[in-house]
Amino acid sequence: MRASRQRAVALALCAALLPVQLGAAPTKPPAPDPCQQALAFEKRAADGSAAPNDAYAAARDGLDTNEHCTDAEMHLITKGYLLSMLAISEHALDKGDWRMHFLQADALLIQCERLKTVPPSVTSDCRLQQSYNRGLASLWARESFPSPPPR
Repeated sequence: MRASRQRAVALALCAALLPVQLGAAPTKPPAPDPCQQALAFEKRAADGSAAPNDAYAAARDGLDTNEHCTDAEMHLITKGYLLSMLAISEHALDKGDWRMHFLQADALLIQCERLKTVPPSVTSDCRLQQSYNRGLASLWARESFPSPPPR
């Protein structure tokens, strides 16, 4: 009986190792995490060397992907940044509603500032992005409505 047990263990071990030794395809890797994918899109959209069309596409793709992120804090923060990047690229491309997207981004970034469960550096970054958003929105609003010529 002992010999049959040893043989069964040996066969199981061979069966487990055989595909590896024969170069069989490895098992399929787990699906990428949508939170991390959205973050990667945000980084691509924020890349200063990206063309406005590429930044716009990355922001849009990131927002779509971020809808599947199940980490509530990461979802909120990433969405705030992605909306900021979307607004910037919309302004550069003269399409979409950059004003509305800045407002939506800032509402999320304000929530980010109030999170107690993230490191202070994260809340500080959210505050900084909101400051950038407001500065750009103010600058672009003045460009849209030039001062009247002097009399």
